[in-house]
Amino acid sequence: MSEPSGSAAAPLSSVSPGFDIGDALRRAQLIGTLLVLTSAIGFGMAGTISRLAVDDGMSTIGFVTWRAGLGAVAVGVVLAALVALGRTVIPRRRQVARRDAVALGVVTVIGTIVNLAMFIAFSRVAIGVAMICFYTYPALVTLGAVRIYGEPIDQRRAAALLLGFAGLAMVLGPDLTSSANHLDPIGVGLALGASVLQAINVLIMGRGFGAIPTTVTAFALNAVAAVCYLTLALLLGPASASVALTGDRAVIFVLFGGIVGAAIPTLTNVGGIRLIGSARTAILMMLEAVVGVTMAAIFLSQDPEAIQVAGGVAVLTAGAILQLPRHARKVIAERVHPTI
Repeated sequence: MSEPSGSAAAPLSSVSPGFDIGDALRRAQLIGTLLVLTSAIGFGMAGTISRLAVDDGMSTIGFVTWRAGLGAVAVGVVLAALVALGRTVIPRRRQVARRDAVALGVVTVIGTIVNLAMFIAFSRVAIGVAMICFYTYPALVTLGAVRIYGEPIDQRRAAALLLGFAGLAMVLGPDLTSSANHLDPIGVGLALGASVLQAINVLIMGRGFGAIPTTVTAFALNAVAAVCYLTLALLLGPASASVALTGDRAVIFVLFGGIVGAAIPTLTNVGGIRLIGSARTAILMMLEAVVGVTMAAIFLSQDPEAIQVAGGVAVLTAGAILQLPRHARKVIAERVHPTI
C-alpha cells in the first residue's frame, strides 16, 4: 500500500506501548475500502440519473452544473459543521505548500473535464459502452503506480485486476456488441479521453495535497466544477435556457445527482484513496460500472443478461481478493491520521 496522502512518518520508537501497527494498517485499509466502494456506488448512479434528466428535458450542461453546485453546497454544509465542532481547520494559503496547491488545482480542472466528457458520452452512446471505454483507466493507474509510487503488482493485485477486467467484459460486453447500439465516435472518444485523464487524477490524488483536509478538497472539486460548467453554459448560449430546471422531475434528478451522485461519493472517494492508495482504489472503483449497468437495467429498461450478472459477481470477487490478508511479507506501516 502506498503511503496515505498527508500522513507524517512516525518513528517506530515513538509508537505507544501496545500499539499494533499491523492492526492499524488493516483497520485503515478496511475503512478506505468501504469509503471507495461507497463512492463507486454513488458515481455509478450518476450516468442513469443524467440520462433520465436529459430525457426529461434538461440539457447535459444544465444537469452537470446543478449536480456540481448542489454537491458543493452539501459538502460546504458538512465542512462548516466540522469547523464549528473543531474537527477541521481550513488551512491558510501560506500553510499549504506550493506543490499541494498546484496538485489540487490540477485535480479539480481534470475532474471537471472528466465529468463533462462522461456525461456527454452517456447522452451519445449506451451507458455500458461508455463505461467499458472509461474503465480502461484502472490498468493505467496500476501500471503508473509501479513507476511513480513503487506499488508492486504482486500476485494478488494482478489476479484482482485480471478478474476485474474479465468481469467488466462480461458486464459490458452485451452492450458493446449489441447491434442496437450505435458506436458514436465522439461518445467513444470522449469516454476514452476521460479514462486517460481519470488515471492521471487518481495517481495525483494518491499522494498529493495531503495537508488539505478531505472535506476542503471535496468542496473544491465540486465548487470549481460548478463555476466552470456555469461559465461554459454562458458561453454556449443564454444561461436561462442552458441550465434551466426544465422537465417534470428536474428537481428530483438534480437533488439526487448533487447529493447522492456528487457530494457523498466525492467525500468518500477522496478519503478512501488517501487510506488505500491509487492502484487499490482504481480496481475497487470497477464496481461503478456494475452499478451503472444495474441502474440502467432498472430505470432505462436495459435488462441484464445472465453473463452480465456473472460479470458483476466477478468484479465483486476481485474487490474481495484485495482484502485477503497478506502472508510471508514484512510490512512496515505508519500510523494513519487522515484529516477530514
